[in-house]
Amino acid sequence: MDSYCEFCEIISKKDSNNLVLSFKEKIVIFDSIDKCGSKQHILISPVAHIPNTDSLESKDIQLLKNLQLHGELYLKEKWPNEKYR
Repeated sequence: MDSYCEFCEIISKKDSNNLVLSFKEKIVIFDSIDKCGSKQHILISPVAHIPNTDSLESKDIQLLKNLQLHGELYLKEKWPNEKYR
C-alpha cells in the first residue's frame, strides 16, 4: 500500500470502530456506514487494495460482478421483502 487507505485499515483490523460483516471470495461487506440520507447504507469492497476506478482493467470485470452479486445477496438476506436500486 503506497499511501493511507481507510478501507485497507479497516480490513486489516487496525480500525475497530467499523463493523466488518463478511469476507467472501476476497470481498468484504461493511454495514452501518454513514447513511447519507438513505434507509440503509452498506459498502462492498474488495479485500485487495484498488487505488481508484481508473486503475481497473478488463481482468477486473469478474471482481466487479462478484461485488455486485454479494451485495445483492447480502441485501436480500438482511431485508428479504425490500426493493433495491
